[in-house]
Amino acid sequence: STQNPNYSYQWEITAGTINNGQGTNEIDVEWDGAGTGTLIVAATDTITGCTGESKIYEVQINANPKPEITYSGELEFCEGDSVVLTATAGYERYLWNDGFEGRQRTVKASGDYGITVFDSIGCQGAAAAAITITVFPLPSIPAISRNGDYLESTQANNYQWFFKDIPIPGGNQRTILINEDGMYKVSITDINGCTAISEPFESISESPYVKIILRATVFAWTSKPVEILMMNSTSNTINKF
Repeated sequence: STQNPNYSYQWEITAGTINNGQGTNEIDVEWDGAGTGTLIVAATDTITGCTGESKIYEVQINANPKPEITYSGELEFCEGDSVVLTATAGYERYLWNDGFEGRQRTVKASGDYGITVFDSIGCQGAAAAAITITVFPLPSIPAISRNGDYLESTQANNYQWFFKDIPIPGGNQRTILINEDGMYKVSITDINGCTAISEPFESISESPYVKIILRATVFAWTSKPVEILMMNSTSNTINKF
């Protein structure tokens, strides 16, 4: 209503509540919900006492948006993975609580993700609940050490050994017996299900070797005695031939 300093105003509404402004030419109304409401105002001249009444106005009340967030993937995952969050379609603008704008997004970091949407006539509404994402760090890369005929991994919850990049059947212990020389790896899994794989470890046989020492004096067309000494590196014995 148009303001007149000599008038007082009395408002009447349906389907809502007047929060403030009663007695003035402007009121703040909280509508009960989507649907139709009415309002009418009467103005009284405080000098003459005359009263005039407006026509009844019908108000179309639009519901505030109530978006929902869905997700594709897991809400708890290991570093390097991600989850896709998607809000309800059909709105003009999408504003996430971390400032990202858009209906759909890929998330790779821990946090609580909520959204507010805006429709074509300016109404806005927020999702009833945020989506909580938890990202677990990857375990440290395991190290392999050799102890005699066995290879040993650093401590973890679960293990899988590989030989030449092929999983070793039953190789799910912290140590593995060296059956043949070559490249070994181990993959470990921590309590959160996150994995890390070692650098290749080359196993070289530690089998005993034989050293041959030749001592001789040889002249052309002349035979001289030749001594052949064979030493076993394990027993440190020398055999003479």
